[in-house]
Amino acid sequence: MKRRAFIAASAAAAFHAAGGPVGFRLPGSGLPTPPVSDLSVWFDAARIAGLSDGAAVSRWEDLTGRGRHAAQATGTKQPLFKVNQQNGLPGVLADGVDDFLQTAAFVRAQPHAVWFCMKLTDTTPGINTEFLDGRAVNTARIFSMIGTYPHLTLYSGGYFSNDRDAGNTVVGYALFEGASSSLVVNGVTVGGTLGTSSASGLSILGMTGVSTPGYMFEVFCKDGNITSDRDAGIDYLTNKWQP
Repeated sequence: MKRRAFIAASAAAAFHAAGGPVGFRLPGSGLPTPPVSDLSVWFDAARIAGLSDGAAVSRWEDLTGRGRHAAQATGTKQPLFKVNQQNGLPGVLADGVDDFLQTAAFVRAQPHAVWFCMKLTDTTPGINTEFLDGRAVNTARIFSMIGTYPHLTLYSGGYFSNDRDAGNTVVGYALFEGASSSLVVNGVTVGGTLGTSSASGLSILGMTGVSTPGYMFEVFCKDGNITSDRDAGIDYLTNKWQP
């Protein structure tokens, strides 16, 4: 049985939520913040406080100050906090069986964007994955279809018309915007068409019935037309997480 643990919000998060300038380096943390304003949600494994290596994650604090924390009440379904996993920084590890974290409901109407950094621990073809989604399956899904794994694609009211080979470690960006949707995986961009359905909340590394074998290092989201923020967010994640 995994030990339940609580992830305390850091003073850095409080300062950011209070309106500190985007992109600055927080005192004592040595870590930059995403250079994207008005985030709807933000999770960063490098800012997790109070957990030792291998401890179970029962709640991952939302660093926007909006209180949209990702939680898992069932001990056996809680992912693990693991130190020194990517560029010397920690990650949150799901077992690929039933681990996942999920926020409460909040509206994510299109257009909306997701920046993320993750790492697969199993790239065996045929695995059904759920990297990120809304609370309901296929509402804002970033995943790999059986048969194309570990290629990433999207689903929101319909399948995205393209995919990209994810390999192991991924810095990615997904724009959910109907016929103008796009996906960026490790610097390569593909466009495609999705449905226009809204999502509610955020599921991380899986949901009931499916879990992704791997790490989530950081994920943040923004509502609205955010094309101008795309590259800045990608560069931030690449500089922070890629060796």
